[in-house]
Amino acid sequence: MCDFCGCPAIPPFDRLTDDHLTLAAVADAYAASGDELDLDALRISWGDHVAAERPAVAYLARELDLEELSEVGRGLDDRVEAALAAGDGTALVRAVADHAEGYEFEIYPALVLQAAEEDLADAARCAAGTGAAA
Repeated sequence: MCDFCGCPAIPPFDRLTDDHLTLAAVADAYAASGDELDLDALRISWGDHVAAERPAVAYLARELDLEELSEVGRGLDDRVEAALAAGDGTALVRAVADHAEGYEFEIYPALVLQAAEEDLADAARCAAGTGAAA
């Protein structure tokens, strides 16, 4: 992962980058085992991850007038969701890796480098599901 902008140490990106590692490990486990329980675990982990990531990214993108980043993220997310629906382990491993790479090297840095501390704090609240300034 890139550490140019420091996002792995900045809430909410600290949690979200950790989630990427978890998602990759569970996708690898499913690809190796083909076990439906691993796939279920990946679906749950993915659901929790996007429930935090999407509102945080959308909030910052809107505040910074970088809404095209939300669209880039949606495309990455759609690939993971398609692979989850198909249950294709190989496609899941690749889609999760592409998701993590796209967010950690493109989306997060673009947001973090331009965001004020109060915007990052609001994004962390969005990720936690406690809202943010309107």
